[in-house]
Amino acid sequence: MIIIDKEVDGIHNLPVEVLEEIFSYVDDRDVISSAWVSLQWNDVCQRVARRRCANKVPQDILTELLSEQEWGVVDWVEVWRCWVGSKIRLDTVEETGTPKVVKLPQEVTATVIDGSFVYSGNDDGTLELRDIDHKNFPIQTNINDGKVHSIALVKSYDLVMVAGEKDLHFFRMNFIARTWDKLQPDFGLDIGQNKHLSIFGPRFSISDNEKVIHVYEIFYVGQTVRTDRICEITQDMSWVQWKLWREKIIGMQINGEIVVYSLLGQKGELMYKSEPYTVVMYKNPSWIFRDIVFCSTLASRGLLNSNYGPHTYVYMSDRWGTRNGTGYWMVGPVDDLSDKCFLDDNDFDMDEAITSYTTSSQFEMLMRGFCLKKIYPGLSTADDVTCIVLKRRLMLCGTNCGALLVFSADKEDSESTSKHSKIDFDSKPLAKMKISMEPIVKVDLGFTDSEILLYYKTYTEDLSCISLKSEMSV
Repeated sequence: MIIIDKEVDGIHNLPVEVLEEIFSYVDDRDVISSAWVSLQWNDVCQRVARRRCANKVPQDILTELLSEQEWGVVDWVEVWRCWVGSKIRLDTVEETGTPKVVKLPQEVTATVIDGSFVYSGNDDGTLELRDIDHKNFPIQTNINDGKVHSIALVKSYDLVMVAGEKDLHFFRMNFIARTWDKLQPDFGLDIGQNKHLSIFGPRFSISDNEKVIHVYEIFYVGQTVRTDRICEITQDMSWVQWKLWREKIIGMQINGEIVVYSLLGQKGELMYKSEPYTVVMYKNPSWIFRDIVFCSTLASRGLLNSNYGPHTYVYMSDRWGTRNGTGYWMVGPVDDLSDKCFLDDNDFDMDEAITSYTTSSQFEMLMRGFCLKKIYPGLSTADDVTCIVLKRRLMLCGTNCGALLVFSADKEDSESTSKHSKIDFDSKPLAKMKISMEPIVKVDLGFTDSEILLYYKTYTEDLSCISLKSEMSV
């Protein structure tokens, strides 16, 4: 944020404490815009924005917003702007307009969304960036390491990480010259069969050929990316996917278990292990957003019976009398639970355990191995949900009938000890939009200065985008 300091008559001479009291009554958008008036006002707005973030933003969402900021001093006004700008203006939901189509090549192997920017990788190693607001003209380079397996953004340093066949590549976008600048890492690592990447702030993780997940932290970026090795975690069993979150790594193992490791030790320390889940074991569609695990009971009939097409789905439904919306998902946060289990297991007193034993306490000990609970995300709209994305204060779902469901995910869970957000599907979605005759197979969310972008894709249609007005729009 660059501010040209200038005199503001009258109110400029008031004490800082008085200005803070005045700005505490100013609405959200005016706090954000007032931060540009002068250095003194910016300082006041930073304090007001920080207080509002602490009081109104659930801790897991606040952690997500902070992890996306430029590394260094926190700009609380920018954090507050991201929070306010991720709320939909409900009075403009009907004004979506014509979807924007992102013309990606047929051989796309990976995509990542950041606002109006679409990063994509191809089978021939081509890395592309498109801006859907500027006619989709791609800026291209080639990683020269086989196909692009996965892409991740290190927003705290404006870096793009790409996993090729053997190596991990670092790029930075030069928007003036419209070229990619390739940077050299200060370490060497042969990537294993699992090319998954996970980012949290300046940290990233990747697996090698020996089933060891390496966690690094970037501390300087010039022509070389300087890193520190934080932790190495050896997988007892292969991990399907994993997510860096705070000082932890959350993993899903091929035997169906969900595990949480602490990164505070050089070799990591197991904090939590769940009971096996069939939906994880059978590699059903699963995602980890923040510390929340989403596992679908969706399976493609095309994988089970060649007589069915690849877009024909079947659910593990426990409500056999009806069909639409009865396919359930297994969902749950694991951050608080892993902390509790780790502290309980490392502060065990046998005498206290005997004297405090009750049937309810024994049941609680038994049930803590089951961190996920059954939910029905499409039940209120009679839609079977095929894919989900969770970002900031919104959750976007794609359905089997070709509709998009937008849910609010910004309420605080009253039962959480850490002010965690609550995943609530009991209420109706903020918006439901029928946009295709085919099932939606992928969704994503992007946020710009005044819009919220809903990305979606079907099996046969190109990646497309619908824009909704945010609370930051005029």
